[in-house]
Amino acid sequence: MEPENEVLVQPTFSESPPNSSPQLEVSIPSEGLFLIPLSFLFVFSLVFLKQTNLAQALYHRIVTLRLYYQIPCFRCQFYKRNQYLQCAVQPCLVLGKEAVSCPDFAPQKGTFGKK
Repeated sequence: MEPENEVLVQPTFSESPPNSSPQLEVSIPSEGLFLIPLSFLFVFSLVFLKQTNLAQALYHRIVTLRLYYQIPCFRCQFYKRNQYLQCAVQPCLVLGKEAVSCPDFAPQKGTFGKK
C-alpha cells in the first residue's frame, strides 16, 4: 500500500486597512427580480380599481349585456328597424325589460342559419 499524502490547507486572512469599515456583500437572487415590478403593478391595479369604481361599472355593464341578449325583439318577425314604429304588435314593450317575456313573439321565417 502506498502512503497517503495529506495536504493541509490553512485559511489566510487578509487584513483590511484600519480606517475602512467592514464590507458586506449582499446578493439578490435573479429569480426573484421579476416579482418586484409584478407586485407593484398588482397593488397599483387594486388601488386603481378601488378608487375609480371600475369594478362596479364593469359589473353593471355585464348585467345589462346579459339582459340585452335575452331580448328577443331582433329575432321577431314583427320587429322592423324603423325609428317611428319598431314593433307593430307591442310598441310599448319593444327593446325593454318587459320584452323578455313578450306574449306575441314570433320567430322570423326563412332566416334560420343566416347571419
